[in-house]
Amino acid sequence: MAAVRSWGAWTWSAWRCMQGSMQGSGHAARSMSTLAYEEVISTPRQQAAGGHKQAHSGHHGHQHGQHGVQAHAGAQDQSNMPTVLVLHGLLGSARNWRSVAKRLGDALAATSHTPWRTLALDLRCHGSSARISSLTPPHSMEAAAGDVADFITHKLGGHAPVGILGHSMGGKVLLSLLQQLGRPDAGAQRGLLPAQAWVLDSQPGVVPEGLDDQTGVAQVLRAVHEVPLPIPSRAWLTDHLKTVHKFDNGIIQWLGSSLVPHVPHGHGGGGASGPLTWAFNAQGAAAMYASYKCTDYWGVLHAPPTAVHLVRGGKSDRWPQPILSRLEQVPQGLRKAGDAPSDAGGSFHVHVLPKAGHWLHVDDTEGMVNLLVPRLVEAASKHVR
Repeated sequence: MAAVRSWGAWTWSAWRCMQGSMQGSGHAARSMSTLAYEEVISTPRQQAAGGHKQAHSGHHGHQHGQHGVQAHAGAQDQSNMPTVLVLHGLLGSARNWRSVAKRLGDALAATSHTPWRTLALDLRCHGSSARISSLTPPHSMEAAAGDVADFITHKLGGHAPVGILGHSMGGKVLLSLLQQLGRPDAGAQRGLLPAQAWVLDSQPGVVPEGLDDQTGVAQVLRAVHEVPLPIPSRAWLTDHLKTVHKFDNGIIQWLGSSLVPHVPHGHGGGGASGPLTWAFNAQGAAAMYASYKCTDYWGVLHAPPTAVHLVRGGKSDRWPQPILSRLEQVPQGLRKAGDAPSDAGGSFHVHVLPKAGHWLHVDDTEGMVNLLVPRLVEAASKHVR
Protein backbone atom coordinates (compact mmCIF):
# COMPACT_ATOMS: atom_id res chain seq x y z
CA MET A 1 0.00 0.00 0.00
CA ALA A 2 1.30 3.43 -0.85
CA ALA A 3 2.34 5.81 1.87
CA VAL A 4 -0.21 8.26 3.18
CA ARG A 5 -0.20 11.56 1.28
CA SER A 6 0.02 14.18 3.98
CA TRP A 7 -1.94 17.42 3.71
CA GLY A 8 1.25 19.06 4.97
CA ALA A 9 1.67 22.55 3.63
CA TRP A 10 -1.73 22.50 1.92
CA THR A 11 -3.30 24.82 4.47
CA TRP A 12 -6.56 26.50 3.62
CA SER A 13 -5.13 29.93 4.31
CA ALA A 14 -2.55 29.27 1.58
CA TRP A 15 -5.18 27.88 -0.78
CA ARG A 16 -7.77 30.55 -0.10
CA CYS A 17 -7.24 32.96 -2.97
CA MET A 18 -4.36 31.41 -4.88
CA GLN A 19 -6.57 30.38 -7.76
CA GLY A 20 -8.19 33.81 -7.92
CA SER A 21 -4.78 35.38 -8.56
CA MET A 22 -4.00 32.75 -11.21
CA GLN A 23 -7.18 33.46 -13.15
CA GLY A 24 -5.84 36.81 -14.28
CA SER A 25 -3.12 35.02 -16.28
CA GLY A 26 -5.69 33.60 -18.70
CA HIS A 27 -7.37 30.29 -19.38
CA ALA A 28 -5.70 26.93 -19.13
CA ALA A 29 -4.57 25.52 -22.46
CA ARG A 30 -7.55 24.51 -24.56
CA SER A 31 -7.78 21.25 -26.48
CA MET A 32 -10.03 19.61 -29.03
CA SER A 33 -10.59 16.86 -26.44
CA THR A 34 -13.92 17.53 -24.78
CA LEU A 35 -15.07 16.65 -21.30
CA ALA A 36 -16.26 13.13 -20.58
CA TYR A 37 -20.02 12.81 -20.32
CA GLU A 38 -23.03 10.54 -20.03
CA GLU A 39 -25.93 10.94 -22.41
CA VAL A 40 -29.64 10.20 -22.12
CA ILE A 41 -31.99 10.44 -25.10
CA SER A 42 -35.64 10.61 -24.04
CA THR A 43 -38.36 10.13 -26.64
CA PRO A 44 -42.15 10.31 -26.17
CA ARG A 45 -44.20 7.27 -27.08
CA GLN A 46 -47.88 6.38 -26.97
CA GLN A 47 -48.97 3.97 -24.28
CA ALA A 48 -50.53 0.75 -25.51
CA ALA A 49 -53.76 1.54 -23.68
CA GLY A 50 -55.21 4.96 -23.04
CA GLY A 51 -54.29 8.23 -24.67
CA HIS A 52 -51.53 9.45 -22.40
CA LYS A 53 -48.01 10.14 -23.51
CA GLN A 54 -45.03 8.70 -21.71
CA ALA A 55 -41.30 8.97 -22.32
CA HIS A 56 -38.77 6.27 -23.13
CA SER A 57 -35.11 6.83 -22.35
CA GLY A 58 -31.99 5.31 -23.75
CA HIS A 59 -28.72 5.70 -21.82
CA HIS A 60 -25.27 5.62 -23.30
CA GLY A 61 -22.12 6.65 -21.46
CA HIS A 62 -19.32 8.20 -23.49
CA GLN A 63 -15.68 8.85 -22.77
CA HIS A 64 -14.22 12.00 -24.25
CA GLY A 65 -13.84 11.80 -28.01
CA GLN A 66 -15.63 8.45 -28.29
CA HIS A 67 -18.96 7.91 -29.98
CA GLY A 68 -21.39 5.03 -30.04
CA VAL A 69 -24.83 4.08 -31.26
CA GLN A 70 -27.44 5.91 -29.20
CA ALA A 71 -30.25 3.65 -28.05
CA HIS A 72 -33.71 4.84 -29.06
CA ALA A 73 -32.34 7.85 -30.94
CA GLY A 74 -33.21 6.26 -34.28
CA ALA A 75 -32.30 8.30 -37.32
CA GLN A 76 -33.20 11.60 -35.69
CA ASP A 77 -30.76 14.49 -36.03
CA GLN A 78 -29.54 14.99 -32.48
CA SER A 79 -28.22 18.46 -33.36
CA ASN A 80 -31.83 19.61 -33.62
CA MET A 81 -32.94 18.03 -30.34
CA PRO A 82 -33.50 20.37 -27.41
CA THR A 83 -30.57 19.71 -25.11
CA VAL A 84 -29.88 20.13 -21.40
CA LEU A 85 -26.40 20.00 -19.84
CA VAL A 86 -25.81 19.05 -16.19
CA LEU A 87 -22.77 20.15 -14.17
CA HIS A 88 -22.17 18.21 -10.92
CA GLY A 89 -20.73 19.47 -7.66
CA LEU A 90 -17.40 19.00 -5.88
CA LEU A 91 -16.13 15.39 -5.80
CA GLY A 92 -19.14 14.34 -7.86
CA SER A 93 -19.43 13.04 -11.40
CA ALA A 94 -21.90 12.55 -14.22
CA ARG A 95 -22.94 9.15 -12.88
CA ASN A 96 -24.25 10.80 -9.69
CA TRP A 97 -26.89 12.47 -11.89
CA ARG A 98 -27.73 9.39 -13.97
CA SER A 99 -31.18 8.67 -12.50
CA VAL A 100 -32.12 12.35 -12.18
CA ALA A 101 -31.09 13.03 -15.79
CA LYS A 102 -33.29 10.17 -16.97
CA ARG A 103 -36.24 11.34 -14.91
CA LEU A 104 -35.86 14.93 -16.12
CA GLY A 105 -35.46 13.88 -19.76
CA ASP A 106 -38.49 11.61 -19.58
CA ALA A 107 -40.63 14.42 -18.13
CA LEU A 108 -39.42 16.90 -20.76
CA ALA A 109 -40.15 14.47 -23.60
CA ALA A 110 -43.57 13.51 -22.26
CA THR A 111 -44.60 17.13 -21.69
CA SER A 112 -43.35 18.53 -25.00
CA HIS A 113 -44.12 15.42 -27.15
CA THR A 114 -40.65 15.72 -28.67
CA PRO A 115 -37.29 14.00 -28.00
CA TRP A 116 -34.85 15.61 -25.57
CA ARG A 117 -31.16 15.02 -24.99
CA THR A 118 -29.62 15.31 -21.51
CA LEU A 119 -25.84 15.35 -21.17
CA ALA A 120 -24.29 15.08 -17.70
CA LEU A 121 -20.64 16.20 -17.87
CA ASP A 122 -17.63 15.16 -15.81
CA LEU A 123 -15.95 18.46 -14.92
CA ARG A 124 -12.16 18.68 -14.98
CA CYS A 125 -10.44 16.72 -12.19
CA HIS A 126 -13.64 14.66 -11.73
CA GLY A 127 -14.90 11.34 -13.08
CA SER A 128 -13.50 10.26 -16.42
CA SER A 129 -12.38 13.82 -17.17
CA ALA A 130 -9.79 13.47 -14.39
CA ARG A 131 -7.81 11.28 -16.83
CA ILE A 132 -7.78 13.84 -19.66
CA SER A 133 -4.18 15.07 -19.67
CA SER A 134 -4.93 18.17 -21.73
CA LEU A 135 -7.03 19.68 -18.91
CA THR A 136 -4.06 21.37 -17.28
CA PRO A 137 -3.87 23.86 -14.36
CA PRO A 138 -5.00 26.31 -13.21
CA HIS A 139 -7.94 24.25 -11.97
CA SER A 140 -10.36 27.11 -11.42
CA MET A 141 -13.98 28.07 -12.02
CA GLU A 142 -12.87 30.06 -15.06
CA ALA A 143 -10.94 27.18 -16.58
CA ALA A 144 -13.80 24.73 -15.90
CA ALA A 145 -16.23 27.13 -17.57
CA GLY A 146 -13.92 27.27 -20.57
CA ASP A 147 -14.09 23.48 -20.77
CA VAL A 148 -17.88 23.66 -20.93
CA ALA A 149 -17.72 26.29 -23.68
CA ASP A 150 -15.37 24.00 -25.61
CA PHE A 151 -17.82 21.13 -25.13
CA ILE A 152 -20.69 23.17 -26.57
CA THR A 153 -18.51 24.24 -29.48
CA HIS A 154 -17.09 20.83 -30.41
CA LYS A 155 -19.59 18.25 -29.14
CA LEU A 156 -22.78 20.26 -29.78
CA GLY A 157 -21.45 21.84 -32.96
CA GLY A 158 -21.79 25.32 -31.51
CA HIS A 159 -25.55 24.87 -30.95
CA ALA A 160 -26.46 26.40 -27.60
CA PRO A 161 -28.33 24.10 -25.20
CA VAL A 162 -31.80 25.05 -24.08
CA GLY A 163 -30.69 24.81 -20.49
CA ILE A 164 -27.67 24.20 -18.30
CA LEU A 165 -28.05 22.97 -14.71
CA GLY A 166 -25.20 23.46 -12.26
CA HIS A 167 -25.32 22.11 -8.70
CA SER A 168 -23.14 23.57 -5.93
CA MET A 169 -19.64 24.00 -7.41
CA GLY A 170 -21.14 23.23 -10.82
CA GLY A 171 -23.45 26.20 -10.32
CA LYS A 172 -20.49 28.50 -9.90
CA VAL A 173 -18.86 27.04 -13.01
CA LEU A 174 -22.11 27.90 -14.77
CA LEU A 175 -22.01 31.49 -13.48
CA SER A 176 -18.42 31.79 -14.71
CA LEU A 177 -19.54 30.51 -18.12
CA LEU A 178 -22.29 33.14 -18.26
CA GLN A 179 -19.79 35.82 -17.34
CA GLN A 180 -17.41 34.74 -20.11
CA LEU A 181 -20.06 34.35 -22.82
CA GLY A 182 -21.93 37.49 -21.82
CA ARG A 183 -19.00 39.88 -22.09
CA PRO A 184 -19.35 42.68 -24.65
CA ASP A 185 -16.30 41.34 -26.49
CA ALA A 186 -17.52 37.72 -26.53
CA GLY A 187 -18.48 38.05 -30.19
CA ALA A 188 -19.70 34.82 -31.78
CA GLN A 189 -19.25 32.97 -28.47
CA ARG A 190 -22.35 34.74 -27.18
CA GLY A 191 -24.29 32.35 -29.38
CA LEU A 192 -23.26 29.52 -27.01
CA LEU A 193 -25.37 30.98 -24.19
CA PRO A 194 -28.17 28.67 -23.02
CA ALA A 195 -31.72 29.96 -23.09
CA GLN A 196 -31.89 29.21 -19.37
CA ALA A 197 -29.21 28.75 -16.70
CA TRP A 198 -30.24 26.92 -13.50
CA VAL A 199 -27.95 27.53 -10.51
CA LEU A 200 -28.83 24.86 -7.95
CA ASP A 201 -28.02 25.77 -4.35
CA SER A 202 -24.76 27.49 -5.22
CA GLN A 203 -23.60 30.69 -3.57
CA PRO A 204 -22.79 33.36 -6.16
CA GLY A 205 -20.15 35.15 -4.11
CA VAL A 206 -17.12 34.61 -1.89
CA VAL A 207 -17.78 31.91 0.72
CA PRO A 208 -17.67 33.52 4.19
CA GLU A 209 -14.97 32.45 6.61
CA GLY A 210 -16.27 29.85 9.02
CA LEU A 211 -18.92 28.44 6.71
CA ASP A 212 -16.52 25.56 5.94
CA ASP A 213 -16.81 24.46 9.56
CA GLN A 214 -20.59 24.41 9.26
CA THR A 215 -20.76 22.47 5.98
CA GLY A 216 -17.76 20.19 6.62
CA VAL A 217 -16.43 20.46 3.05
CA ALA A 218 -12.89 21.37 4.13
CA GLN A 219 -12.85 18.45 6.57
CA VAL A 220 -13.93 16.06 3.80
CA LEU A 221 -11.18 17.31 1.50
CA ARG A 222 -8.56 16.87 4.23
CA ALA A 223 -9.77 13.33 4.81
CA VAL A 224 -9.59 12.56 1.09
CA HIS A 225 -5.97 13.70 1.01
CA GLU A 226 -5.08 11.66 4.09
CA VAL A 227 -6.58 8.35 2.92
CA PRO A 228 -3.75 6.04 1.75
CA LEU A 229 -3.96 4.84 -1.83
CA PRO A 230 -4.85 2.37 -3.16
CA ILE A 231 -7.83 1.73 -0.93
CA PRO A 232 -8.07 -2.00 -0.05
CA SER A 233 -11.88 -2.18 -0.19
CA ARG A 234 -15.10 -0.26 0.33
CA ALA A 235 -15.50 -1.88 3.74
CA TRP A 236 -12.02 -0.65 4.74
CA LEU A 237 -12.87 2.91 3.63
CA THR A 238 -16.16 2.86 5.52
CA ASP A 239 -14.43 1.77 8.73
CA HIS A 240 -11.60 4.28 8.26
CA LEU A 241 -13.89 7.26 7.67
CA LYS A 242 -16.10 6.28 10.58
CA THR A 243 -13.40 5.59 13.17
CA VAL A 244 -10.67 8.05 12.18
CA HIS A 245 -12.66 10.98 10.80
CA LYS A 246 -15.98 10.43 12.62
CA PHE A 247 -18.03 11.05 9.47
CA ASP A 248 -21.73 10.25 9.40
CA ASN A 249 -23.22 7.66 7.06
CA GLY A 250 -24.31 10.25 4.50
CA ILE A 251 -20.78 11.52 3.91
CA ILE A 252 -19.39 7.98 3.93
CA GLN A 253 -21.88 6.88 1.29
CA TRP A 254 -21.13 10.01 -0.78
CA LEU A 255 -17.38 9.31 -0.78
CA GLY A 256 -17.97 5.61 -1.31
CA SER A 257 -19.83 6.41 -4.53
CA SER A 258 -16.66 8.08 -5.84
CA LEU A 259 -14.50 4.94 -5.93
CA VAL A 260 -13.21 3.23 -9.07
CA PRO A 261 -10.88 0.22 -9.58
CA HIS A 262 -7.21 1.04 -9.05
CA VAL A 263 -5.25 0.48 -12.26
CA PRO A 264 -1.44 0.60 -11.80
CA HIS A 265 0.51 2.22 -14.62
CA GLY A 266 1.29 -0.26 -17.38
CA HIS A 267 -1.44 -2.69 -16.35
CA GLY A 268 -4.88 -3.49 -17.72
CA GLY A 269 -8.22 -2.73 -16.11
CA GLY A 270 -8.60 -3.39 -12.41
CA GLY A 271 -10.87 -6.13 -11.16
CA ALA A 272 -14.17 -5.49 -9.43
CA SER A 273 -12.85 -7.09 -6.23
CA GLY A 274 -9.41 -5.47 -6.33
CA PRO A 275 -8.04 -2.30 -4.72
CA LEU A 276 -9.78 1.01 -5.34
CA THR A 277 -8.94 4.67 -5.81
CA TRP A 278 -10.81 7.95 -6.06
CA ALA A 279 -12.69 8.77 -9.25
CA PHE A 280 -11.42 12.34 -8.94
CA ASN A 281 -8.05 14.08 -8.85
CA ALA A 282 -7.89 15.04 -5.17
CA GLN A 283 -5.38 17.87 -5.53
CA GLY A 284 -7.15 19.28 -8.58
CA ALA A 285 -10.51 19.10 -6.80
CA ALA A 286 -9.04 20.96 -3.81
CA ALA A 287 -7.79 23.68 -6.17
CA MET A 288 -11.26 23.96 -7.70
CA TYR A 289 -12.83 24.28 -4.27
CA ALA A 290 -10.38 27.03 -3.37
CA SER A 291 -11.40 28.85 -6.54
CA TYR A 292 -15.07 28.24 -5.73
CA LYS A 293 -14.62 29.87 -2.34
CA CYS A 294 -12.86 32.95 -3.67
CA THR A 295 -14.73 33.84 -6.86
CA ASP A 296 -17.54 36.38 -6.95
CA TYR A 297 -20.31 36.34 -9.57
CA TRP A 298 -22.88 38.61 -7.97
CA GLY A 299 -22.43 40.84 -10.99
CA VAL A 300 -23.84 38.11 -13.26
CA LEU A 301 -27.07 38.08 -11.24
CA HIS A 302 -27.38 41.88 -11.47
CA ALA A 303 -26.73 41.89 -15.23
CA PRO A 304 -27.66 38.41 -16.48
CA PRO A 305 -26.91 37.71 -20.15
CA THR A 306 -29.75 35.17 -20.34
CA ALA A 307 -32.56 33.84 -18.13
CA VAL A 308 -30.89 32.85 -14.84
CA HIS A 309 -32.78 30.82 -12.24
CA LEU A 310 -31.28 30.31 -8.78
CA VAL A 311 -32.86 27.44 -6.84
CA ARG A 312 -32.24 27.31 -3.10
CA GLY A 313 -32.91 24.38 -0.82
CA GLY A 314 -35.17 25.60 2.00
CA LYS A 315 -33.23 23.45 4.48
CA SER A 316 -29.79 24.05 2.96
CA ASP A 317 -26.95 25.07 5.29
CA ARG A 318 -25.21 27.10 2.56
CA TRP A 319 -27.23 30.32 2.99
CA PRO A 320 -26.39 32.38 6.09
CA GLN A 321 -28.59 35.42 6.64
CA PRO A 322 -26.16 38.02 5.20
CA ILE A 323 -26.11 36.14 1.88
CA LEU A 324 -29.89 35.74 1.87
CA SER A 325 -30.29 39.47 2.54
CA ARG A 326 -27.99 40.30 -0.36
CA LEU A 327 -29.85 37.87 -2.61
CA GLU A 328 -33.13 39.62 -1.84
CA GLN A 329 -31.64 42.88 -3.13
CA VAL A 330 -30.99 41.50 -6.63
CA PRO A 331 -33.74 42.72 -9.02
CA GLN A 332 -35.81 39.87 -10.44
CA GLY A 333 -37.72 39.44 -13.69
CA LEU A 334 -35.83 41.93 -15.84
CA ARG A 335 -37.41 40.29 -18.89
CA LYS A 336 -39.60 37.29 -19.55
CA ALA A 337 -37.80 33.99 -18.95
CA GLY A 338 -37.30 31.95 -22.07
CA ASP A 339 -36.56 34.77 -24.51
CA ALA A 340 -33.72 34.15 -26.95
CA PRO A 341 -30.29 34.54 -25.32
CA SER A 342 -29.19 36.74 -28.22
CA ASP A 343 -31.56 39.44 -26.93
CA ALA A 344 -29.95 42.28 -25.01
CA GLY A 345 -30.06 41.72 -21.28
CA GLY A 346 -31.51 38.79 -19.38
CA SER A 347 -33.61 37.92 -16.37
CA PHE A 348 -33.08 36.65 -12.87
CA HIS A 349 -35.42 34.50 -10.77
CA VAL A 350 -35.15 32.91 -7.33
CA HIS A 351 -36.95 29.70 -6.38
CA VAL A 352 -37.03 27.77 -3.09
CA LEU A 353 -37.68 24.06 -2.63
CA PRO A 354 -38.86 24.08 1.01
CA LYS A 355 -38.37 20.35 1.65
CA ALA A 356 -34.83 20.17 0.24
CA GLY A 357 -31.41 20.66 1.75
CA HIS A 358 -28.23 21.30 -0.24
CA TRP A 359 -28.69 18.05 -2.21
CA LEU A 360 -32.00 19.29 -3.59
CA HIS A 361 -31.96 16.97 -6.61
CA VAL A 362 -31.87 14.05 -4.16
CA ASP A 363 -33.97 15.50 -1.33
CA ASP A 364 -36.81 16.66 -3.60
CA THR A 365 -36.31 15.23 -7.08
CA GLU A 366 -39.99 15.56 -7.90
CA GLY A 367 -40.13 19.18 -6.80
CA MET A 368 -37.05 20.06 -8.82
CA VAL A 369 -38.30 18.30 -11.96
CA ASN A 370 -41.71 19.95 -11.63
CA LEU A 371 -39.99 23.33 -11.34
CA LEU A 372 -37.73 22.81 -14.33
CA VAL A 373 -39.91 21.07 -16.89
CA PRO A 374 -42.54 23.69 -17.81
CA ARG A 375 -39.95 26.45 -17.99
CA LEU A 376 -37.50 24.45 -20.10
CA VAL A 377 -40.28 23.32 -22.44
CA GLU A 378 -41.40 26.94 -22.88
CA ALA A 379 -37.80 28.01 -23.50
CA ALA A 380 -37.34 25.26 -26.10
CA SER A 381 -40.38 26.49 -28.01
CA LYS A 382 -38.68 29.88 -28.42
CA HIS A 383 -35.06 28.75 -28.57
CA VAL A 384 -33.07 29.88 -31.61
CA ARG A 385 -30.59 27.22 -32.78
